Amino acid sequence: MNMQRVLTVEQMKHAENTCFDAGLPQAALMEQAIQGLASHIIKAYPAGQFANVVVLAGKGGNGADGYGVARALSLAGYKTHAIAMEDIPNGKSQNDKKSDVSELNAAQQNFARHCKVTIIPPRADVHQLVFVCAQADIIIDAVYGIGFSGSLPEQVGAFFKLLKQELKSGIKAAVAPNSNTACITKPVILAIDGPSGLNLNGIQDPAGLESLQPRETLTIGSLKPALVDDSFGPAIGSVRCIPLAMPQSSEEETPWLLSLDETCLELQQALVTHSVYAHKYERGRAVI
Repeated sequence: MNMQRVLTVEQMKHAENTCFDAGLPQAALMEQAIQGLASHIIKAYPAGQFANVVVLAGKGGNGADGYGVARALSLAGYKTHAIAMEDIPNGKSQNDKKSDVSELNAAQQNFARHCKVTIIPPRADVHQLVFVCAQADIIIDAVYGIGFSGSLPEQVGAFFKLLKQELKSGIKAAVAPNSNTACITKPVILAIDGPSGLNLNGIQDPAGLESLQPRETLTIGSLKPALVDDSFGPAIGSVRCIPLAMPQSSEEETPWLLSLDETCLELQQALVTHSVYAHKYERGRAVI
């Protein structure tokens, strides 16, 4: 039976830092995640059917993962764009981990550009960005990840709102094979680690969550509390954990909340979801 751990944000960061303290470069662990993410996407959404990919990339580690996935998909034959949702900070201060992540982000963006990924810079016209997304077969949300808390920045929130409005109407016309009949299709949305706007510890009101409502959330390394909380179900879609090969010591030293096997996780996601604020009589479950 394949058991999957559930780690809080702090526990996951502790496991990662244990790897770095043992000598594993941060870039090496990131590349593991990138290749695992790309491998799943290539298998589940082949380029023959999902040729056009748009990655929404933030300025931190999640955005660096996004640029890396864009690069891997481009090399695998996808036509790939990456929209830089924020400027990458310049400068480096001593012992500043955020600046290290910013350097990784800049390096991944530059590498993606050299691998024929079209990079769209920050502050592009929002309607043009929505148009680019409208042409995609896959949209990958890599704006914010494990470190997110609070609310989305105004510019990002406004873009998400406009994009969701367009996606609701079905914005892409496609001609079905062996037919002259056009059908309306919508891009498949995937989220890396967690949908942007979601605190992965689950410390927020689900009613106020403004995610892009992905079909799949591809979380890295372990499940997180919010991803197994059914009140967030509509905002996260189905969940798949992309494993990381961490040294045994980091796993032994990191406690976890609970373990779920794959059958249990699939069953939980299939059940009807209710808000955590629903009346107690509305939260019953019957499994036959």
